[in-house]
Amino acid sequence: PLIEKAAYLILDRFNTVVKLFQGNKYFSTFNIPENVKASILLIGTDGDFLYFGQKKISSICKSIYYVPVEVISTVALKHHFRQLNN
Repeated sequence: PLIEKAAYLILDRFNTVVKLFQGNKYFSTFNIPENVKASILLIGTDGDFLYFGQKKISSICKSIYYVPVEVISTVALKHHFRQLNN
C-alpha cells in the first residue's frame, strides 16, 4: 500500500480539476455533473518510489473506478502534467 496518496478528477468539458476526498480504501467526491468525460489521476509515494496512475472515463456516473498505478520518475510525471494542458 502507498504511504502518501492523492487523487484528482479532471473534468474535460469544464476545464476543472477537483481534489478527491480520501476515505479508508477509496477516494470520493460529490456535486459532480454526470455524463461528462473526465480523467482520474492518482499520485502516491512509498519510501523513495513515486507512483502514478491515470484512468480516462467516457461518461461519469455513480460508480467505482479502479486506477492502476505504476512506479514513475519525476521527469515522466512532469511530462504527464504538461500533457494535461493539451
